[in-house]
Amino acid sequence: MNYHNNNSMTFLIGISIFILLTNCAGAATWTVDPTPGAGNFTTVQVAINAAAAGDTILVQSGTYYENVNVNKQLTLQGVDSGASLPVVDAGGSGSAITLSADGCTLDKLVATNSTYGIYLSGSSNNIISENTVNDNSDTGIYLVSSSSNSISDNAITGNARIGILLDSSSNNTISGNTATGSYNHGIYLDSSSNNAISGNTASDNDFGIRLESSNYNTISGNTANDNTESGIYLGSSNNNTISENTASGNNFGISLNSSSNNIISGNTINDNNYHGIDLYSSSNSNTISGNTATGNTDLGIRLDLSSDNAISGNNAKGNADGIGLYSSSSNAISGNTAYANTFGILLDSSSNNDISGNNATGNNYGILLDSSSNGNTILGNTADRSDYGICLYSSSNNDISGNTLTGSIQGILLSSSSSNNISGNTVTGNSFGIYLDSSSGNTISGNTATGNSGHGFYLYSSSGNTIYLNTFNNAKNAWSNGANHWNATSSQTYEQGGRNLTGLLGNIWSDYDGVDCDRDGVGETPYDISGGSEKDYHPLGGSEVGAMLGVEKIADRSEARVGDWINYIIWVNNTGNINLTNVRA
Repeated sequence: MNYHNNNSMTFLIGISIFILLTNCAGAATWTVDPTPGAGNFTTVQVAINAAAAGDTILVQSGTYYENVNVNKQLTLQGVDSGASLPVVDAGGSGSAITLSADGCTLDKLVATNSTYGIYLSGSSNNIISENTVNDNSDTGIYLVSSSSNSISDNAITGNARIGILLDSSSNNTISGNTATGSYNHGIYLDSSSNNAISGNTASDNDFGIRLESSNYNTISGNTANDNTESGIYLGSSNNNTISENTASGNNFGISLNSSSNNIISGNTINDNNYHGIDLYSSSNSNTISGNTATGNTDLGIRLDLSSDNAISGNNAKGNADGIGLYSSSSNAISGNTAYANTFGILLDSSSNNDISGNNATGNNYGILLDSSSNGNTILGNTADRSDYGICLYSSSNNDISGNTLTGSIQGILLSSSSSNNISGNTVTGNSFGIYLDSSSGNTISGNTATGNSGHGFYLYSSSGNTIYLNTFNNAKNAWSNGANHWNATSSQTYEQGGRNLTGLLGNIWSDYDGVDCDRDGVGETPYDISGGSEKDYHPLGGSEVGAMLGVEKIADRSEARVGDWINYIIWVNNTGNINLTNVRA
């Protein structure tokens, strides 16, 4: 190259050379390093501006004081070149990193000291992974109207309001992130649907994971512990699946507020300050199954003003109360284990529920219906070793059938309760089998009361009850000081000993010693009920009628001479079970 000197002026030509790495498809790899001359660029944004879509930008260790906007499809990757991961510090305002393009990859960067650490607006198909997003004044990672993004394995801590926020964003995958120490929420979905939230840790926030007006999301395998409100919360959110999560040490484990048709299954909800699973304010038609709710200070599972829910196969152990329904109707509570609580299953002002096949053992109250809990079906449950197996207070028109109640103070207790059907239950080995206090108009039939140490049935200040076709075999079978019917008031048919009995049938008493004169299976002699003047006028059983004479002849001497008289006494004893007349010897 020739240089021309004119008028003593010298012209120097400087040439800058950039060395780029390109792959076989033509995409380039750029390097950003805060040390001048160490990379292609000293700031991230200048590198973005220079790069073409599809390029990769490697950001070396250091702190970059800027607001980064990724406005084309790029891979932005942090590199720990010896002084930890690179930090993008927004200086307290705006977003540290904004993705406004689609299909970007953001990896291994630190986004801090901003309003929003990483911000996506209308951006899709991005991969955001293994970043650290902390100490931002509002939200760690914020998606607005953004879909089909993958947010995984990021550490999001200490952000003032929210760890991860999805606003009107759908079909995103949020997995393996740590979202802790935010003032409001670890992970928050607002009007966002069809997202998959899995394997995240959302602890030490107000709410761990919260959904508002968000439907068809899957929340699975997350840990939401030690939050001051709910571990997982659904508000006005429907058709979501909440499964295999752990929500412990919160005020509330999993809460549903005005949310319906959700599936809550296989979660572990232990040691929360109030309720394990809480449904309230018309949270209807949800399925709550296979969850473990133990050691919660109040209720394992609570329904308040909620209907048509299916609560099945859950383990509610060692809570203040196991499963509680308050002003809730038409729910199905089946196959649950409610053990070692104050109340195993509690219904308070709740009607038309189906309580069937549950194991409510070892509680103070196995199953309690209180305060006008009417029209419920209590079927085929086991409530052993409780103070009270099944207890009704001021509750009517319930069907209590086919339950097994052993080892309690009172197997079945009715207090101020009327018009209930108590049938086909087995009450054995209790102090009292069935106990009525100030209760009337109940039908008690077909129960088996055996081996109870006090009385099989005990009725105190209770009248107008109809008691028939029950089996009694106790040290003391029955006691009553009221006016009750101890046999059916309408014709019944009952099979006993291979034959059908028909009529106003009474009960089967182990200590009945009357007779069955006409051999129709019903005794003619009434059975007396202790405590007053009540009788079972048609007890089943009794001895068949039969006459039998025993004759004995006794001589007054054992020896006699010729001509002596021998006097005989002839004793004739009626050993049958009927009176005889006109007997001659």
